[in-house]
Amino acid sequence: MVSLILNGKPQINSVELGQTEYKKIKPTEKSIRMDIVAMTDNGTIVNIEMQCINEGSIVDRASFYQARLRTQNLNEGEDYSDLPDIISIWITGYAATSRKACFHEIVDMYKDNGVDPIEVASEKMRQFIIELPKLKNMPKHPLSEMFNIWMNFIKNPGRLPERFLEIKEGGSSYE
Repeated sequence: MVSLILNGKPQINSVELGQTEYKKIKPTEKSIRMDIVAMTDNGTIVNIEMQCINEGSIVDRASFYQARLRTQNLNEGEDYSDLPDIISIWITGYAATSRKACFHEIVDMYKDNGVDPIEVASEKMRQFIIELPKLKNMPKHPLSEMFNIWMNFIKNPGRLPERFLEIKEGGSSYE
């Protein structure tokens, strides 16, 4: 499923599960418990969060989680360019944004400044928000049919037709 969301960027051959709990060091800090943290074979860190309750500020919360992961993965003396890529995937059971589609990718962007065009500044921190109630608003083309099948399965786990269990990832050999 993750490779469907990332569309092969990066290509994932293996994963290693990582630390999911970050306790506060100072009494005034915030503790975090993440659902899944994994490192791919190329060093990319992937954080997957399933959210049933809308606690608000999902983009800020995802950014906070990413920042915590970043601070844990750069040691004294290392260059900032050595920071690993971090990908956050937030799947919500509620409408988390005011956007109409169910699938959103957020990256750091340069805004229009009147001279330079809008462009991606960095893809070292990517955030994906998938809003399950909005699946019906998503056209079939941008995401594979298999993505839609998996998201509908997450939304309704008892409703995966058996014929879909035989499809190879990326395929659509059913009708």
